[in-house]
Amino acid sequence: MRSAVAFADPEPSGDRWHRGLPGTTLTLILGTADPFLVGGGTGGARSAQRALPSLVGGLQTQGAWTRQRGSWAGVHLALDPLMARRLLAMPAAELAPGADGHTTVDADAVLPREARHLAEQLATTPPGTEAAVIAAWARARRDTPPPRPEVVAAYALIRGRHGRIRISEVARQVHLSARQLRTVVRAELGIGPKHLARLARFERAAGLVADGGRSLSDVAQMTGYADLAHLDAEWRDLVGCPPTVWLAQERRNLQADDGDHGADWVP
Repeated sequence: MRSAVAFADPEPSGDRWHRGLPGTTLTLILGTADPFLVGGGTGGARSAQRALPSLVGGLQTQGAWTRQRGSWAGVHLALDPLMARRLLAMPAAELAPGADGHTTVDADAVLPREARHLAEQLATTPPGTEAAVIAAWARARRDTPPPRPEVVAAYALIRGRHGRIRISEVARQVHLSARQLRTVVRAELGIGPKHLARLARFERAAGLVADGGRSLSDVAQMTGYADLAHLDAEWRDLVGCPPTVWLAQERRNLQADDGDHGADWVP
């Protein structure tokens, strides 16, 4: 489990949407209040709304929108896609992006009875103790055969280098041809290694943008984009807006987020 963040806003959210970013992790959001409205893609997300009590998202190739009607509360988990077989009883490829660049489904469809039960537990647990509930659930999941070691190694290389590694070099290091690498990575994750590298680089840039303290030009240079215009174009393509607009829209969410709590949530 990469990270987990408990969130709560008892005030009605009105028309305030959260624009999630694509990245190298799966998303599991367990709602403990009113249902979420969900839409995906960089265009008219709000015209394609679905109401879900909790949700699971695969490796998105475009941003997804969420809004919670009424009170906004729950736990947001970022899951290592290589752990999907154990935690979700399916490979991440079964949550492969659709035509709109994302796959977000009702968590009850992926975890029958478990998602609802887990959300009910979280709704009644004292604040600050959610980690114990999540860790106990993760430990209780049945062991399953792990992904192929070549996929594990390739994922670690690409993510560890923030996408700044040639796919031919990844293939060489895991002792596969480039074609074989594409086949096994796509079979496990639902996307190929080239797109995984793109997401890894974007994820690094997005983290620096959200942290603040650096100019966007510096972020572009640090993360391997040719220039600010290239970074801006990547945000428009993957998210639907430039980073300055995303920051303005997400400022309240960023201020409310206590940060990455992954170390506290590893089972």
